[in-house]
Amino acid sequence: MKRILTSMNILFVILCVIFPRMSLAQFSSEANREIQQKNLAARMAQMKADPDSLFFYKSKLTQAEQEELGASLVEEIKKLSKTSGFDYPDYDKIYEKICQILRQAPDTKFAQMAHWNIHTYYLGLMGTKDADAAQAALESYLHKYDADGFLKKEAFDKLSNFAAEKKDWGLSLFYCDQFLELKPDHYPVLLNKARALINLGAKEEGKKILKKIIAESPGSVQYNLARMELNDLAMSINPAEIRDKYSQTISLIRKVSTALEMYLLEKNNMPKSLQELIPDFLENNNLKDSWGTPLFFQSNKDGEGYYIASAGSDRKFSGYQQTGEYTRLEGQDIICQDGSFIFAPVQR
Repeated sequence: MKRILTSMNILFVILCVIFPRMSLAQFSSEANREIQQKNLAARMAQMKADPDSLFFYKSKLTQAEQEELGASLVEEIKKLSKTSGFDYPDYDKIYEKICQILRQAPDTKFAQMAHWNIHTYYLGLMGTKDADAAQAALESYLHKYDADGFLKKEAFDKLSNFAAEKKDWGLSLFYCDQFLELKPDHYPVLLNKARALINLGAKEEGKKILKKIIAESPGSVQYNLARMELNDLAMSINPAEIRDKYSQTISLIRKVSTALEMYLLEKNNMPKSLQELIPDFLENNNLKDSWGTPLFFQSNKDGEGYYIASAGSDRKFSGYQQTGEYTRLEGQDIICQDGSFIFAPVQR
């Protein structure tokens, strides 16, 4: 009996290890959409079941009374919004009026406007940001009303960002897809979709989108961000420890290079060794890279140029003639020439 239990335990461990990997490898946007739609339906059902829900309130007033009250509250909001000089609107009072419309005049056009606008208050107009409340406002708005294309896109964009901030990548992808159905080539949302896919394990699909952004929007903000994402993805093949050591060594070389530039300005000549920078120009006397190898230093014959280098993780320096960027770190040197890195890991 003990042997059977032991075998079952071993099988259980194997299954726990294998199936998560399979689920990532077999990830699909269609399956994600089904999951997110079910979760969204559950959130809406929970809101509707709550008698105090601001977005599904049942008013005891007649339709005519709701219309009259809604119109009156909108006029009060307009007055509260008007300011002079450097004064700010009284957002707390405006928020109270909006909530009153949603509670007492929910079956009017005024309620639809209030429902949409209230999410902006949750995003900081009253001094604090409540992304969860803003998400609830936008999701329930989309559920209740037939929003036009512009409002739908704005809601989907914001909802995908809220989810990304919480690292809920499945939900972020869901809303990215909703947005892209309306505007397929919107690069900021495509970038969000790529990030979501990568974090969900669909790296190749995410990489394709990043490459599309790079190919189609050169010079844009999204172009630069997509390049950074691709670089990060390429660097992720390296163990965290070696990434940290290369990063620390690059920081050290930058500090030494800055100290050397200060030395040149003051002394008007090149030091014979990096030791001459200590202690007047470099307080920290550490001139060894993260693997304990002393930094290499060479100045040009004319005394106007210099190299500072690290032999990297294998502690074997292959010479100053190396140039370019690389993503696989193991065994690579780092070379700085006249304050700029000419051979180093891909950097942001």
